This record gives sequence, C-alpha cells and structure tokens, in this order.
Amino acid sequence: MKRFTRIVSLALAISLAITGCGSDSAASGEREIKVKLNETIDADSKWINSNIEGAINADTPVNLKDDFYTYASKDWILENVSKIDETHSEISMFTEGIDVINARLKSIISGTESPDETMNNAVGYNEEDIEHDLELVMAFTGTAGDWEKRNALGIKPLIPYLEKIDSISTIDEMSSYMASLYTSNYTALQLVQIGNSLTYGDHANNHVVVEPFSDFILAGSSDGYYKANLGTRLTAEMVKSIVSKILNKAGYSDKDADRMLRNCYKFEGMLSDAQRGISDDDYTKEETYYSMDEIKALFGNYPIEELLKAYGYVNSEGYIVYFPQNAKKISSLYKASNLKLIKDFYAVHTVMEMATLLDRESYELYTSAGMDDAKEVDEGDTRENTSDDKELDILLNDFTYVYMTEPLDAVYVSRYCTPEQKEELTDLVKKAIAVYVDMIDTEEWLSKEAREATKEKLNAMKLYILYPDEYPSYADVEFDEDDTLPEMIAKLNIHKQKQSAGEVGQPVVNGFDMSTTTMNAFYNPFNNSVNILAGITAPEHVYDPDDPIEVRLGGLGAIIGHEISHGFDDNGVKYDKDGNEETWWGIRDITAYTQRAVKLQNYYSALVPIRGGKQYSGSIVSGEAIADLGGIKCMLAIAKTIDDFDYDLFFRSYAYTWRDIGNYDAAKTRVQSDEHPLAFLRVNVVLQQYDEFYETYDIKPGDGMYIDTDKRINVW
Repeated sequence: MKRFTRIVSLALAISLAITGCGSDSAASGEREIKVKLNETIDADSKWINSNIEGAINADTPVNLKDDFYTYASKDWILENVSKIDETHSEISMFTEGIDVINARLKSIISGTESPDETMNNAVGYNEEDIEHDLELVMAFTGTAGDWEKRNALGIKPLIPYLEKIDSISTIDEMSSYMASLYTSNYTALQLVQIGNSLTYGDHANNHVVVEPFSDFILAGSSDGYYKANLGTRLTAEMVKSIVSKILNKAGYSDKDADRMLRNCYKFEGMLSDAQRGISDDDYTKEETYYSMDEIKALFGNYPIEELLKAYGYVNSEGYIVYFPQNAKKISSLYKASNLKLIKDFYAVHTVMEMATLLDRESYELYTSAGMDDAKEVDEGDTRENTSDDKELDILLNDFTYVYMTEPLDAVYVSRYCTPEQKEELTDLVKKAIAVYVDMIDTEEWLSKEAREATKEKLNAMKLYILYPDEYPSYADVEFDEDDTLPEMIAKLNIHKQKQSAGEVGQPVVNGFDMSTTTMNAFYNPFNNSVNILAGITAPEHVYDPDDPIEVRLGGLGAIIGHEISHGFDDNGVKYDKDGNEETWWGIRDITAYTQRAVKLQNYYSALVPIRGGKQYSGSIVSGEAIADLGGIKCMLAIAKTIDDFDYDLFFRSYAYTWRDIGNYDAAKTRVQSDEHPLAFLRVNVVLQQYDEFYETYDIKPGDGMYIDTDKRINVW
C-alpha cells in the first residue's frame, strides 16, 4: 500500500500560497465574510448563491417561484452554517454521510457497537467468516493503537529490513531480495509494475500485466524528474525531513542519509528517463501477449521470470507488457554498476513505507509532512471530537481502513445493509435503464444506428449495487499476539497476493473495485457498470426505505439516473458496451450531440455564480450538468407511472439532496475547477427545464425560476 502520493498535492498547494494564489482569508480573528447579505448573483437574477456562508440569514425573504433552492434549503443552511470554520470549509449531504459512516466504522473497531448491530447480518454472510473478519479487525486495531508498545519498540521493526538491504553485495543477491515479496523486500517494490488486472482489450477477465514503474517518491510521476518545479523541491525537503530523522535513529549518519536520498533520486531519475514519451493515452495502442520465453528475452538481464514466479503468476497463458521499449531500458539499468543506487532506492522506499508503522514520533513526522493518503472520512466531520475520538479517527483513517478494507467492509455490510435494500435499488436501477431505453427511441436527432447501439449498451450495463454477494475470505490469515504492526501487514499482503495469483485467467467475480463503505455512486465506462455503494445510503435522506417514493426518487433515484446517463455522454460514447475504447456513434451523431451540449455550455458560461466573480466555464461543467438533467428527466418519467404522485415532495427532496453550505473560498475554488455545478445551480437550473415543475408551482413569466421554452437546455 503506497502511502506517499498526497505530499505532491500538498507541495503544490504550498507553492500556490507562496506565489500569491492561495487563500486571502483573514490572518487572525473571526473569519471574513466575503458576500453581501441577500445579494443575488447578478442584478437581473432573483437567485442567491446561498451555498456561501453569510449570503442569507433568518430574515432573508424566500419565494419558491423565484429561487427554489434557497426556499427549500434555507432552514437546513441556517442550522448548519455555524459548523463552517477553519477546519470545515463545507458541509453537505456528502459530509453528513461521511460523518455517519465514520461513526459506524469507529463503533466497529472500538467494540462499542450496540447488540442490535452485532446481531444483524441480514445479508446472510457466512457467520464464521464475519466473526473471523471482526477478530482480525479488532486485533489489528488493537496493535495499531497500542502506542505504548509501539513506542517501546521504536524503529526496531525497521532495522532487519535495512540490514538485509545493506548485506546485498551482488546483482544476483538483489534479484533474490526483490523476489522475497513482503518478507525481506517489505515494499514488494519492483522496477516495473507487475500485477493482476483487467486490460484495455478485455474488461471481463483477469490478466498479468507488466507496465512502467509509477511509485516515484519525489514527484508522484515520472514527469517530475524532468519537469521539476517548486512543488518538486518542496517534496524533496519533506521527504528528507522524514527519511533523515528515521535513518539517524537507526544509526545512520547525516552523511549516509544524504547519500542514500541522492542515490534514490538519481535512480528514480533513471527510471523516469526510461519512460519519456509515454502517456496514458498510449496504453490502448499496444496490448501484446508474451510467452514466458518471450518476456524473458524482452527484459534481458532483469529477473522478470524470478519475479513472476514470486508473485505466483507462472501459470498465466501469456503476459501483457505495456511499452516494450521501457522493458529494454529497465534491463540496461539493472546491472552491477548501479547496485549502490538500487540498494539505496530500496532503503529509502522501505523507510517511507514503514514510517507510520513505527513509533508515534515517526508516525507524526510522516503525517505532519502531509504524506498520509489514507481514507479521509474525517474531512467533513462536523461533530465535536474528544481526544479519544480523535485517536479513533487516526486508527480508522490511517491504519484499519487502509490495510483491512475488505474485512472491515464485510463487517459493516453485515451490520447495516439488507437484501431488501439491494433488491429495491436494483429494481430502481433497472427501471431507470428501461426509461432511458424508451427515451433514446424518441431522440430523432440520433441516427437509427446510434439509437440501437445506445439501447444495446444500456441493456448490457452491469449493476453493482450496495455490496457484493460475498467478500474474499481471510480465513487463512491469523495474527499472533506478539506480531508487530509491520508483521501483521506483511501477512495481509501475502494473503492478498495469493488471492491475486489465483484469479489470473479467471472472469471477474466481484466487480466492486472500490470500498463499499465509500460515500459514492458512479458509472464506470471501463466495464460499462452502474455502481451504487453501500456508503451512499448512510445519510437517511439520500435513501431510507421507509421514506415515501417521492423522496426516494428525488434523492438517490435522481443520482442513479444521473450516473446511468454517463454511459452515453461525450465520454461514454468513447467506450462500447463491453468497456473497450471504441467510438460507437457516427460522426453525425457526435456532432448533433455536441450542438445540443454547446447550448447548455453557453447557458452556464453566461452565469456568474458569485457576484463580482468570474463567469462559469460551461465546458467544464457540461458533462455533469447534462447528467443532472438526465437524472431528473428519468425520474419524472417513472413518476408518471405512479398514481397520485406528490411532485412537490419530489422536487423538495431533490433540492434537499444537494444541501450544501461552505465558505467563500471553497465556492470560488469549485467555480474555477470543479466539473460539478454549485449545488444551488444543480437544483435551480435543472428544475426550470421541466413542465412538471412549472405546473406544480404555477411558475409564470417574471418569476425567477421561469425560462422560455425555446431557451431550455435539455440535451435528452
């Protein structure tokens, strides 16, 4: 589990602040409110950007005909605006959901669950597996949280790994070291990436893939070595502060530590040079299978066969090597004259990999440098945190969730999900797909061929709803009472590698490639799937099976409709029904779609969501804005099939789903870079496109929510 990617973004953020592009908030005292009370977004509009703190108060007059979002969200905004502070820049449906998920996960890892939660398992998972998963989670969390023991050990768990690297004297010994995955070679790092994954040409089966190295410490990518900037230099300083201090504690001198860092960077620079000219777009251009003999010849003196055997990948029918020219360059680097560089490369990576797993001083040294990329479930936490609660946050976010994701997810699902929820949401997704199939038939601007291909893709969509039917078993993982934290993680990694080896050449069984406790729903173009994760049902308003159907359709239903439409938007048309990169619309169809999308882009580009600020870039938000429109249109079609449907409740539910309040700087940043429109626009702009909204509230010309029919911007 590589944990040092966030330092790059942190360094960039610091560099922006240095160059004057950062926050201009008040330096001290009460935070400055940068909007005027009750001010509309422009002189001709009746809409207030009520997503920004200070834009409204209890006396702000609201009229649903003029500004539906502010009308529907005012009470919630006023109840939550006080939670905005220097730590929490934004409160929304998502941060509320994260709070709920966070609390549930912490109750699991701390053993404070209620009896009702522990006795649930309505999903029917194997009771022994769940019990074992929970035992592993508790044991791991207990060891991670035993700071007294960890502090007593200090950096002792690291010493044997550094000593092993120091003892290497020949290139053959280095080859044996690299092949000792998660034991001597704790990082399992190689000079190329070796893994079991789907490929660009086959998204249904698992393959062994060999591709260029990507775990660069200094820059996060190969570009950083030949496009160095202020962020890169800041990163180097942060890494030095961590590695030097830990190596000093291990008995290395400052001179030795500096040499090891220089050699590591030098060798990473060589790896970077080997990748010049390679871009992500090139991955789809080359997909050649090599036999073992062929891949050995390709990599020359680099021990690729020994490594593939160590990974358990020797029984593969073939190996995909992306960018064979990179393999030849790696072979040229792997030689005795570079042995010192390679050894120091591994030593530095090992220190960085283990830094948070040692004593509290090393952990805080690492995390204070901004290098922790663990699950950020606490980012939006709006509750008062006690000291004990903060410690639980650390254990969850930096340890248990990072290394025990699957067992923890399995326990969570057994506590908080039901098959009835999964069945109902699966049925709703299928209904939404059926609506889109009918809708596509009415889109006469699309050719007959494009309509048929779109319907075929819709009907082929894979559905990953809430949770998998079963999680991978961890029955063969056992922790000993005296295991250190690094030893526990090594056991977990060895287990996962065995699982991976057993999946080679097999169809993908569990399509959930993201933690089910994530607060998210998304469409994945690479396998044409709709993914509704269990985490998104945590905030009860987004999905509560006891809510009226209008609330459910206006909440998670609209989100489902939104995600499905991504299957045939400007990005979705680049991938066929099997997820392969292949344009399946004709040029005329794409042109017609673009013309309709441009009308929407122009509409958004004319908006200035923050009074006195910059206009929106319609091209940035158009994909998500089109999906928002599709989601509501889809749910309105379902509404027509329901007797006595309460449209008022539906529209209010949709507005409440996008509840959001934040500070001025957060809103400003989102306007400049976020592909999602601000929440008040996701509601007001979307709803004013549909007759049902006008009919429900008797919207007339002159009302702020009115827009002439010829100016409406529906793409579908």
